[in-house]
Amino acid sequence: MTRPPIDLHIDNLILDGVAPGDRERVAASVRAELTRLLSERGLPGVAERGSDSHAVERVDAGTVSSRSSGPAGVGTAVARAIYGGLR
Repeated sequence: MTRPPIDLHIDNLILDGVAPGDRERVAASVRAELTRLLSERGLPGVAERGSDSHAVERVDAGTVSSRSSGPAGVGTAVARAIYGGLR
């Protein structure tokens, strides 16, 4: 069965404590990990709701701590927190 396309738009992503020079690397990592998660697992909770429609106004991904993992690790952790917040 083919999954329907997913249109994800993130208007604001607030990252306190991330150096300005690391923003693009963090963003690229967020995009890559969210793409992987959504491609492999689909949208969380869709099967339980019985609908392919899923709109979320705001996701609070909580606090992500990845001090030693660098920008790519921070982006991956942020993407996983966002994905978890879609439930």
